[in-house]
Amino acid sequence: MNLRFNLQIKKMFHLMLIGFTLFPVQSMISSDYLSPVSSVSPASVTPLEPSKLVFQEVTSGLTSPVFITNAKDGSGRIFIVEQPGRIRIIKNGNLLATPFLDIQSMIRSTGSEQGLVALAFHPLYGTNGKFYVAYTAPRPGDSSGSKLLLEQFSVSAGNPDLANPNSGSILLAIDHPVNSNHNGGTLAFGQDGYLYWSTGDGGGGGDPDNNAQNLSSLLGKILRLDVNSGSPYGIPNSNPFFSSLDPNIRKEIWAYGLRNPWRLSFDRLTHDLYIGDVGQSAREEIDFQPASSGGGENYGWRVMEGTLCFNPASGCDQSGKVLPVAEYDHTLGCAVTGGYVYRGSNFPSLSGYYFYGDFCSGRLFSLYNDPQSAWTAVQIVDTPYSISTFGENEQGELYLADYASGKIYNLQYQQLAKDSVGVYRPSNGSLYLKNSNTTGVADIQINYGIPGDKPITGDWNGDGVDTIGVYRNGVFYLRNSNTVGAADTFFAFGLPNDQPIAGDWDGNGTDTIGVYRSSNFTFYLRNSNTTGTPDLSFSLGIPGDVGIAGDWNGDGMDTTGVFRPSNGVIFLKNLNTTGTADVALNYGIPGDKPVTGDWNDDGMDTIGVYRNGVFYLRNSNTIGIADLYFALGIPGDLPIAGNWDGKP
Repeated sequence: MNLRFNLQIKKMFHLMLIGFTLFPVQSMISSDYLSPVSSVSPASVTPLEPSKLVFQEVTSGLTSPVFITNAKDGSGRIFIVEQPGRIRIIKNGNLLATPFLDIQSMIRSTGSEQGLVALAFHPLYGTNGKFYVAYTAPRPGDSSGSKLLLEQFSVSAGNPDLANPNSGSILLAIDHPVNSNHNGGTLAFGQDGYLYWSTGDGGGGGDPDNNAQNLSSLLGKILRLDVNSGSPYGIPNSNPFFSSLDPNIRKEIWAYGLRNPWRLSFDRLTHDLYIGDVGQSAREEIDFQPASSGGGENYGWRVMEGTLCFNPASGCDQSGKVLPVAEYDHTLGCAVTGGYVYRGSNFPSLSGYYFYGDFCSGRLFSLYNDPQSAWTAVQIVDTPYSISTFGENEQGELYLADYASGKIYNLQYQQLAKDSVGVYRPSNGSLYLKNSNTTGVADIQINYGIPGDKPITGDWNGDGVDTIGVYRNGVFYLRNSNTVGAADTFFAFGLPNDQPIAGDWDGNGTDTIGVYRSSNFTFYLRNSNTTGTPDLSFSLGIPGDVGIAGDWNGDGMDTTGVFRPSNGVIFLKNLNTTGTADVALNYGIPGDKPVTGDWNDDGMDTIGVYRNGVFYLRNSNTIGIADLYFALGIPGDLPIAGNWDGKP
C-alpha cells in the first residue's frame, strides 16, 4: 500500500513552519509575539503538521474577493462577495459569469476599505428567498466618509442564481462621516435566529471620537437585530441594553469596545462567537464570546489594544474589559482576518481548530480551546496570499480568498489512511475484512473467487479505498468495491504458479499488479492493470521466498521485498531494482505468512506476520516484539491488508 490521501491533490504550495515561542500574556517579551491569553502547554493539543496543509485552488478571475459564504439551501453553491459591489456564485465547481447581484452603482468605494463587505442568507432562505448585504454608500456632502447600510434583498422568482435587484429594502443606515476606513464588518445569523452585524469604529486612527466605548453610537460594535419583526427591524428583548432607561443608549448593541471587527463567525457546533478585531499599531486580536453569553461584553478598545494599554498608554483601567483569547504583534502581520472553526468531515485532524490569518503578511494561524488546559495559538504557515476572508460551504469545509490574485482556495489537510487487516479463506473463496486492528468479527464478509484462488488487494481506481481481487491460473480478477459481484477488471499476466502482489510502483496514487516468481526469485511489475509485458523486472531473494510490497521509506512509491519462510527473515528494497536488500531483519518464525501495511498512519508501510489465526504487527521495520497482536480468522487463512473504508 502506498501513501494514501482522502482526495486527489492537484496543486500543492511549499509550506514553511516559522519558529516562535508561546508565552503567557504577562510575558510579552518576544519581538515575534503570538500568544494565547493564558499560559498553556502546547503538548495538550496534537499539533497540526504544516507540511500536510494544502491550499487547493477552487476558482480564479474574481475582483477583490472579500467574503465567502453559502445559502444553506442544499444547492451546494458558494457565494463570493467582490468588494466593488458584486456577488458571484461558484456552482458545480464553476464560477458563473453572471453575478448573483450587482449593486456597484450604489457603492462608495473611494477608500480601500469601502465597498460591499458582507452577505448573510436568512436561515429560511430556502423558502423565503431573503438575504442581507452590508456596504458603504455615499454620504451627501462628504467626499470621503460614507453611510454603512444594511439592506435586504430577495432572490428572483424565475432563476435561483439571480437576485432581484429591485427588491432592496434598507433596514439600517449608520453615519460614518469623514473617514473612509474602519467600516467593519460581517453579517451572520446566530443559532438564535437573530442577525449579527459587526461595525468599525469610524476610522481616523485611535478612534478620535471614542465611538467604540460610546453606547450611543453604533460604531465599533456588534449589533443584534431581529429581521423577522418590527419595521424595518426589531430589537430582541434579550439584548443586554434593551431594558436601559437611558434614551441615548442604542438597544441594538450586543457587544462593544471594538476597533474594526472585519470578520466574525459562529462555531457551527458549539455556537460560540469568534471575532477578529484589526489592531492599531501594536496588536492584532481574536476575541471570544461563549454561546452562553448574554451579551454586553466590552472588548476594550480604545482603552486597550489587545492586552496593552492604548489610551492612556499606561495605567489604563482594565476593569470590565474582556481580553482577547489570542493576539500577535506587528512583526507577524498588520491586519487580522478572522476565520472559522473547522467542523467539516473531510479532514478530521482539523476538527475544533479555529483558523485565522493576516491580510498583510499572509500568515495562517490556528487557535484551539482545550477545556482541560487553555487556549493554544500557533502560527502554522506563511502563505503568499493576501488573506481577505475565510468562509464555509454547506458541509463546513473551509475556504479562503486571496484578495490580490482574485482566487479562492479550499483549505485541505493530507489525511493519511491507516491500513487494517483481513483474511482470505482458500477453502471457500471468502474474504473477511476488519476496519480496525483488533480482535473481533469481520466488518465486511464477501464471497469472491473460488477455492484455491490467491488473494490480492489494492486501490485499483485511485479513490483512496483498497478493494479486493484474486489471482487464478495467471489471470487477475479485480473489484472496485468490497462487495459481492463480478470482476470490474480481469486480464492475464504471469504464470499459474506465480504469486500476485500489488503496489503503486510509479507514485501516481493508483495500485497496479505484479507477480513474484519464486522459482527464479524474480519480480515482474506492471504500471497499469492490463495485459502486457512487464514494465519492471528484477531479482530479489532465493527460490522459495515469498514476495511482499510496501512503501518502506514514505516516499509515496511502493517497492518490493521478500519473506523467507524457512527462517522468518524479511528483506526489503527501497528501489525496484536488482540488488541487495536495504533492510534485513528477523521477524516471525518459520512457517509464518507475511503481511504489510501502514498500521499507525505515519505514511510508511511496515511488517507483520500471520500465525495460526493471529496477526503480529510492527510499527517499524526493525527487530522487536509486535506492537499489535490480535486474532482474526482460522489456521489456514491467508492474510491481507488495506484501507477498506478510505478513512484515516
